[in-house]
Amino acid sequence: MDRLLIFGDNHLSFPPLLIREAHRLLKGRSGIELCGVVDASRCVAPSRLSRNVKGAATRLSKSLFNPARIRPFWPAPRENLSDVCRRLRLPIFTPSNRNINDLDFIAFLRNDIRPTLGLSAGCLQIFGKECMDLFDVLVNYHNGLLPDYGGLYATRWSIYQNEDSTGFTYHRISGVVDGGPILYQDSIALNKETPQENIEFLKTRRAAAALEEVLNRMIARDPGMAQPRHPRCFSRKAFDDITTLSDPERLTASEIEKRLSAFDCLHIRIKGVYYPVTSLKRVGGLNEKKSRLVFSTRDSIDMLPVRFQYLPLRLFRLCHVLPILPRRTDGSRYSAGPQT
Repeated sequence: MDRLLIFGDNHLSFPPLLIREAHRLLKGRSGIELCGVVDASRCVAPSRLSRNVKGAATRLSKSLFNPARIRPFWPAPRENLSDVCRRLRLPIFTPSNRNINDLDFIAFLRNDIRPTLGLSAGCLQIFGKECMDLFDVLVNYHNGLLPDYGGLYATRWSIYQNEDSTGFTYHRISGVVDGGPILYQDSIALNKETPQENIEFLKTRRAAAALEEVLNRMIARDPGMAQPRHPRCFSRKAFDDITTLSDPERLTASEIEKRLSAFDCLHIRIKGVYYPVTSLKRVGGLNEKKSRLVFSTRDSIDMLPVRFQYLPLRLFRLCHVLPILPRRTDGSRYSAGPQT
């Protein structure tokens, strides 16, 4: 009897969809059972009320102030890991110190849960050898095409690199991050007019449809196909570096627009203050050029930020005063800038 254990992160949107599909596929199937889900989140997830309020506020701001943007069609309110496990009556396990490689937690899994198959359906932690040794087969769902798009934000990097398609990969977990043999891989076309959230949903839905084939290969102990080369992995630092514009004057206007299209939000420093910019425009009128937020690019084009976290500047500043703005990656809050 095979026992499948799934790992996921409570802060990601796609693990619940894959967990629901795995539960549906294995319900009543002989020879294998879904024995539980591991919450691999590094920190406690926000409450359902908080998530719904934040999600509703974001959708409202995009609808009111960003009419040219196609709204995401990911189902709302979104379930997280805890929600879906509660509804499906699946046991959920949280490691000591929220570390999946904690030795006491590994001993608990080995002695009490006894998994033979493992599926990482959105786990941001790296599996250590002791954890990997628990399983006959341990597979990771990666939302990018390997070996070209390993690491984080694969969809966004694909858009930035002007790819015609993006995709996903199920691969066996090895000692190399995103470098194990591939069990299954598929792609979808990239449409630059479609928001990244929609692309991610379409990709995850395609991945869920492929899950039955992946589970069959796991049960058969399929060794997979070795990747042709070492994967190219994009780190969190690479993401922060490309989305933080400390000197926007050193970049061309088209490069800044390209980054904004791919990564959705740029942290731009203007006159010593960082702003979370989600929309820019090229300006030419005298009144617009008088704005203190106008900056010139390397190719001498004047640009003006017009949306900040999808909000007009005054509303953005009001949210800063309350304060309800999200934090920057360094833990500090965004500045509202000069009050002029």
